[in-house]
Amino acid sequence: MRLLMSSRKKVTGIEVTWKEAGATRGRLFSYADLIDMHINAIDLLDHPQAYQIEEGGGTLVATSLGCCT
Repeated sequence: MRLLMSSRKKVTGIEVTWKEAGATRGRLFSYADLIDMHINAIDLLDHPQAYQIEEGGGTLVATSLGCCT
């Protein structure tokens, strides 16, 4: 699991970035994907450091640091 570095609102979802193997990686998650993963989009935007992404960038997981986990 990798801690997120940032999150940014896009028209079709939220783009997140993280460090992996010394490089910055990113992925856009649709709002439907976030709902399916039980991720609060507003909390993700306000507190990206409270979330981790699984290896390979497929799934977000809330940690106990967020306001709405």
